[in-house]
Amino acid sequence: MTFLWIIGITNAINLLDGLDGLAAGVSSIVILTISTLAIIQGDLFVTALGVILLGSTVGFLVHNFNPAKIFMGDTGALFLGFMISVISLLGFKNVTVFSLLIPVIILAVPISDTFFAIIRRLVNKKKISDADKSHLHHRLMQIGFSHKETVLVIYTMSAFFGLAAVMLTMSTLWMSVIIIAIVLIVIEWIVERIGLVSATYRPMINFFNKVTTKSVKRTG
Repeated sequence: MTFLWIIGITNAINLLDGLDGLAAGVSSIVILTISTLAIIQGDLFVTALGVILLGSTVGFLVHNFNPAKIFMGDTGALFLGFMISVISLLGFKNVTVFSLLIPVIILAVPISDTFFAIIRRLVNKKKISDADKSHLHHRLMQIGFSHKETVLVIYTMSAFFGLAAVMLTMSTLWMSVIIIAIVLIVIEWIVERIGLVSATYRPMINFFNKVTTKSVKRTG
């Protein structure tokens, strides 16, 4: 599982590197969240690694944000993904309740983008390795967001999931269940709203529309 996690996150960050400042910004938010949790847990080693890595990514982001003057490239993105995968494992190895879900929630943006890219290609009967223009940032731009707006929207998504992960570590059992349910609903809503799988895949939105329509008819 450790090997698959490292390989998966390494490649997920690389796949996210499709717009100026996107991978660096999301990675900075992820690292900040991991470092914050490491401070709360008193893990000095992970905190030190996180602060060093955060300083590097933020310093790079200043010159990589649109319009970019320097670029990360595959080597930089793969290295960044590898480091994030490692510190996320180190940071939560001693957490007992929902220990597996915390790093997954923190990294929900790159994980979801990669996961649904695989689903999308399987549904369309394409090779998993085939590139397409339907990743999260592509879809946001296709529905009308500008380059900078798309990046900022994805930053906001990443910050939301980071905050949810921090809250999860300090919550009771039932509150943790509620937080996880909210996270899953938000992910599904985003996927359906922007057509990350396909334009016709909208089961949750269609369900809520039917419920709302029935409620309006009854009250009317």
